[in-house]
Amino acid sequence: QEAVEMGLVLLYVILKSFSPEGTPLDMATLRRYVDVTFSGSIKGEMRDFIRADEQYQEAVEWLDSFDGWGLIEAMVNPGWKSRPTAESCLGVFEQATIE
Repeated sequence: QEAVEMGLVLLYVILKSFSPEGTPLDMATLRRYVDVTFSGSIKGEMRDFIRADEQYQEAVEWLDSFDGWGLIEAMVNPGWKSRPTAESCLGVFEQATIE
């Protein structure tokens, strides 16, 4: 369950970090999007939904640059056997760059 929580926290931090100050996003809403609205389809449906909001364009582009969406989707997977290891998560983020 820790990987799921870490995936949610990472997504929240990324979205908030790249968006303008005061962007209305909270953890409860993000959790509902992940668990209910998009039922774990982070890389597809949720990405497209978030991309439609101009406030999150930079975050979407950054996550696209290294398959961050795929990593988050794997981390929040309800099946614990399908989740990545902490080491493999770090490997994906090592590919990411922030300009």
